[in-house]
Amino acid sequence: MEQLLEDLIGLGVVGPLSKYGGDLNNVMEITSNCQAKRGNRAFMDPITNCMYITYANGYVRRYSKWTHHKGFPTKTMYPINKRIRDKEGSRECVLVSDPEERMQMMIKAIRKFRTN
Repeated sequence: MEQLLEDLIGLGVVGPLSKYGGDLNNVMEITSNCQAKRGNRAFMDPITNCMYITYANGYVRRYSKWTHHKGFPTKTMYPINKRIRDKEGSRECVLVSDPEERMQMMIKAIRKFRTN
């Protein structure tokens, strides 16, 4: 079954996140060669026009669509990782080393952002 799904993804019949649910069929993987060499994966959600990247170092981030501030294009980054407070009260991201766990975090964030 897994091989069939990989073949359908390769043919472009279903999206790369289809194994996580049919509602994610239209999410496209847009990983560049440079990102792939570093162990990162990038996805674009056309419904919300947001990009999600899972980084090999443990971060998961959502990038919003481009906005313009005083004529300069910018994009906003939001961390998806859970955050904890340190002794001084600052917030730190909890890095996740398992790639499958990072994918699950990203999928949860995609679904949550689509409903808001």
